[in-house]
Amino acid sequence: MGRVKRWLFIVAMGFCAISGVAIAGVITLRLSGMIGIYHVPQNGMAPFIQKGDRVVAEAFPFAEDCRIGATLLFSPPQGLPPPSCLRLRRSL
Repeated sequence: MGRVKRWLFIVAMGFCAISGVAIAGVITLRLSGMIGIYHVPQNGMAPFIQKGDRVVAEAFPFAEDCRIGATLLFSPPQGLPPPSCLRLRRSL
């Protein structure tokens, strides 16, 4: 019985260590601004994204990696109301 308890203890500690590293990584990315969590205020992309959903987005700009059907999060051009909102669209 001692071997089984020791094995379970080692597995549990490994799981806790891996979980801790993953949580610390997500918190670091969030605080550094590399990922953002956004609230969807409208049904503009229904039925895929519903009003009230939360969206996690990377803050890495890309130029040539945009594929047809990719979901894009971007700031609207200057002068369009409201300027503080981000737009969520599917690329064509």
